[in-house]
This record gives sequence, C-alpha cells and structure tokens, in this order.
Amino acid sequence: AGDDLQGMKKGILEIADILAVNKADGANETRALSTRAELERAVAFLSPCTEGWTPPVLAISAMTGQGMQEMHDAIARFHTHVRADGQYALRRKQQSISWWRSLVEQELRSRFFADPEVSKKAEFLEARIRQGTLTPSLAAEELLGLMNFLPTLPR
Repeated sequence: AGDDLQGMKKGILEIADILAVNKADGANETRALSTRAELERAVAFLSPCTEGWTPPVLAISAMTGQGMQEMHDAIARFHTHVRADGQYALRRKQQSISWWRSLVEQELRSRFFADPEVSKKAEFLEARIRQGTLTPSLAAEELLGLMNFLPTLPR
C-alpha cells in the first residue's frame, strides 16, 4: 500500500489482465482501497496487455470473501473476451513455444555443465572473472568454444 506502490515494476502492471489487491478487510481495508485507486490511475496510463481489454482493479479479501464474486466475474469476462477474438488460442500456442524453448535451454545447460571438461574449465574461468583478469564475455566465448557442434563466435 501507499509508498510500496512506488517500488512496483511498471512491467508487471503492463502484463496483468486483472489486478486484485488482497487483504481489503479490517485495519488494512483503507490502505487496500487506496492502493486499488493508485493502481487504477497507473493502469489508465499503460497500454493494455490484451487488445481491447482494460484490466479491472479489484479490492478483495480472501479472509472475508469480499470482492471474490467480482474477481470471479472479471475472470469470466476476460475468458470470454480472449476466446471470442482468438487471443486465447494464440496465447496458448505462444506459451507452448516458450515452454519448449525453456525445456531445450534447460537440457542444453544441464548437459553442457555436466561435461567434466566444461565443469573444470568453468571453475577456472569463474576464478579469472573474480580476479578481474578476464571479462565475462570473453570467458563465455572461451567456454562455449568447448562445444564441438557450434562454431566459435566471431570477434
């Protein structure tokens, strides 16, 4: 609440389709409502993540249930919106590609660093980086040079 909002990253607000401020109950209710108002003002200045949709900003309480029906209704409206214009299917395809890339990157990283030669060289290069005798980019190039299926990066 309040000053805490200043610490929020603008990027997080730009990817949200629905914002909910929880703990809008008891002694926190006033602060939660204030935060909700600040978020509404911030959202008004941002480009929406989803075309044709303005993210609702809700004040809710998981403890008392206040605002939960509004949250449910907002989710249902959003679901209807993204299904109606094909954004839902497009997002699912993009998520699948992203997930696939992430799996490939994780496996490459795992296999690469599991190699004893790479592991030993990585320790040596990290020590040189810590000492300031080697830049991270040159160390990366040197380590990646151990990969026999990729060409050495040009300088």
